[in-house]
Amino acid sequence: MRKILTALALLASAPAAAFGGSAGADSLEFLNIGVGARPAAMGEAFTAVADDANAVYWNPAGLARLRRKEVSFMYGKWFEDIDYGLISYAHPFRRFVLGAYVSHLTYGKIQGYDVDGVPTAGKLEPADLSLGAAPNRELAEAIEGKA
Repeated sequence: MRKILTALALLASAPAAAFGGSAGADSLEFLNIGVGARPAAMGEAFTAVADDANAVYWNPAGLARLRRKEVSFMYGKWFEDIDYGLISYAHPFRRFVLGAYVSHLTYGKIQGYDVDGVPTAGKLEPADLSLGAAPNRELAEAIEGKA
């Protein structure tokens, strides 16, 4: 099972490695946008205290501290029709906590051009999507055999 999960993780990260580093631009930069009101208010110094539904994004180890279901929503309207939204959810079960999030960034409508520089008929609507999930349980309980 562990080998299968490792293989899936490697396969999931392969597209990012293959497309990273085009001329004049970085890929996946939208992932550097911090999420959650509380983490933003703390200047994004949230990794050490991640103890709510946003922990699935900032520090999945913090999910182990959750004792009840939590959901977090975020939406931001930026300049030039750029919109960013996120929903994260954490659900504690008897032996572990499962968290997941979906984030979406849209850039508005932009004019497309062909290889000759002629405008195309219609507008493009570029967007980015990120999905994440993390299972977790307290290590102390697992070591002591209480889990």
